[in-house]
Amino acid sequence: MITPIKNLVMVEFLETTDVSPGGIMLTFKDPIRSSRAKVLAIGPDVESVQVGDVVLGNWMRAKESKIEDKDVYFIEEEYINAVFED
Repeated sequence: MITPIKNLVMVEFLETTDVSPGGIMLTFKDPIRSSRAKVLAIGPDVESVQVGDVVLGNWMRAKESKIEDKDVYFIEEEYINAVFED
């Protein structure tokens, strides 16, 4: 298990599906094309999100890392803009 330090949040981007003009389904798992990410872990100083939340953030501020062959991103809590409600 990994615990981010201070106010860092570890997220994994959710797949986004777009349809091309020709009707082809395009699937992306990319911080530039995906607006949603799932919170995997939070640091001890994080107060506004919880593990399992789906969030929207300023992804240009996120730092990419690879953990156990999984692409994850670390972002400071202040750059998370919203939590999606169910």
